[in-house]
Amino acid sequence: MDQLTARTRHRMRRSDPVAGRGEILSFRSGSTSWQADSSLVTELFDRDGLRIARWLQNGQAEIVKDGPHRTVYRLSLPSGAYYLKHFRVADWKARLQNVVRPCRAALEWNAAVQVGLAGINTIEPLAIGVNRQLGLATDSYLLTRSIAGTETLHDFILQDCGGLSRKARIRVRHRIAAELGRMIGRMHRAGLIHHDLHAGNILLQIDPGQFVRLWLIDLHAVVPKRHIPERQLHWNLSLLSHFFHNRATPAERARFFSGYWSVLTSRTGTASRTWKTAAPLQRKPFARAAESCCQRLSIDAFDKGDRKWSRGNRRLLIRRAAGCEIRGLASLGEPLLLALCRNPHSLLEHAGSSLSGREVSHENEQLTRHENLDREDASSPFVARLEAEGLPLHGVVQSWNEPSPSFWSKLTSRQHLSSARRAWENGHALLRRGFATPRPLLCISQQSTGPAPASGAESGTDAGDCSNRQSWLMTEIPPETDSLTEAVRATGGISPGTDSGRKSALLRAVARTIRSLHDHGFDAAPGGSLASHLRIVRGSVAAPVLITRTEGLTSAAPLGSRQQRRSLVAVAWEIGLSQVSLSDRLRFLRCWLGTTDHTVVRSWWMELSRQLKQWSSESRR
Repeated sequence: MDQLTARTRHRMRRSDPVAGRGEILSFRSGSTSWQADSSLVTELFDRDGLRIARWLQNGQAEIVKDGPHRTVYRLSLPSGAYYLKHFRVADWKARLQNVVRPCRAALEWNAAVQVGLAGINTIEPLAIGVNRQLGLATDSYLLTRSIAGTETLHDFILQDCGGLSRKARIRVRHRIAAELGRMIGRMHRAGLIHHDLHAGNILLQIDPGQFVRLWLIDLHAVVPKRHIPERQLHWNLSLLSHFFHNRATPAERARFFSGYWSVLTSRTGTASRTWKTAAPLQRKPFARAAESCCQRLSIDAFDKGDRKWSRGNRRLLIRRAAGCEIRGLASLGEPLLLALCRNPHSLLEHAGSSLSGREVSHENEQLTRHENLDREDASSPFVARLEAEGLPLHGVVQSWNEPSPSFWSKLTSRQHLSSARRAWENGHALLRRGFATPRPLLCISQQSTGPAPASGAESGTDAGDCSNRQSWLMTEIPPETDSLTEAVRATGGISPGTDSGRKSALLRAVARTIRSLHDHGFDAAPGGSLASHLRIVRGSVAAPVLITRTEGLTSAAPLGSRQQRRSLVAVAWEIGLSQVSLSDRLRFLRCWLGTTDHTVVRSWWMELSRQLKQWSSESRR
């Protein structure tokens, strides 16, 4: 096992907890060279080598991840639970990589030792195997012990922090932010850069006292460095910041950076390597540069994700048949998507009830009709029941019938996309950025020749027979919501005795959502208002604002100040000035600006007031 570093071999000889609990045995099984914990050899191997085929047959092993480059198994053996990674050499590029550097299993084993020396909780590697052909490493294996009672930080954040109460959630999130900052600080101080650093590669455990422990996993992308430029520290932080872009509050970001900086610049502690940056680090310039880098690289990553999503990938299936195109999540299965592509109107055959007045029972998974659904009214949303991969699937279906775009509009504007396709692209773009919106499940567009829709005259299409386009969008069933105007009115408006705490929380949530939409370049289509796209989830505390009607959103580069002012004025006008007091408007503006600087707030306040008066005078005419 010459691909293990000298430091790793020394640790293995000492039989410490990182390398395993017992003595390490080296042996050969066929063309695979193994080094494994002696207490596990008889349980893991037989005459034919690793017993993975037998475990799969009797249910002791299940596939967690599977791909051309790697398969991950979860093993349930008498001695405990383990994870086995099988790294494959899928092409000539991977084969060449194993020539110039250790195989991926050896990389992760070496990284586990270095991360453990840095004082970071991580995986416990127990066995490693390398298959060789003609002296070159091909497939490799790594066995690690399962970490009980943990979940990924990614899942914990997306699942509303395990349903904790509001105070407990705030306390736990603050502790996670501080501990996460200290963990990344230890990693950087030890001279380690993780090229796949994200919330899915961090495990979380919360004890009954709500204290937090974190583990760093998937270490094959960890690279040791003796000299780390400051810009590379910023870049590595931006990988983690990408997920938390719209999911972390300023207070949580401050706690993360405080913990990170205290460890990074500490003169005490354990580090596995001696490292230094090109120049001494200074806190405020470093923080500003890191924040700027995280913002810039996050936006670039989101834009790259949008472009990748427009093409097919392993999570998205695109199929075409007889002038019809369907885009759907791969989890729905290809048979369902092909059947809908051949006959999109079959969605109407699965209609259960209209969206208004529906009742969904998750226990018996049946939809109860409360009012008759007019099947001829294709524009009315309805709930459909389908079967995907043998499981029932409920979703809200919305359809559009609109004229086909001209050749010139296809070249000059994104508006040539069907309404369903725009809603599909915008919906997934919002989800990637951390906004709350019903997840689109599938999108269908079909060209047909027939009577022009009623809006044809307005759009410049001659009446009579023409080429028109029908489109359908199916999304997850949204929670019960109120419009923004109704929610503001429910808090008491400007009347005495209003629930000021509830109103302030609502205004802050709306202001943060609108500001984030503006930062990412989203706004309502010309003549519309973002207020009509925002719904307030009933009874929600963590993420009360839901974005709907995504087909009516436009996306471009981050909005300029002029566009932002026009959007804010439209929101204020949509809500109604009589519903919001002057003090509430000021709180909203301060939260949207993210500052309490009197000069900045006053400048925006005066300009918005002038535009509101102008809108008011024009409406009276």
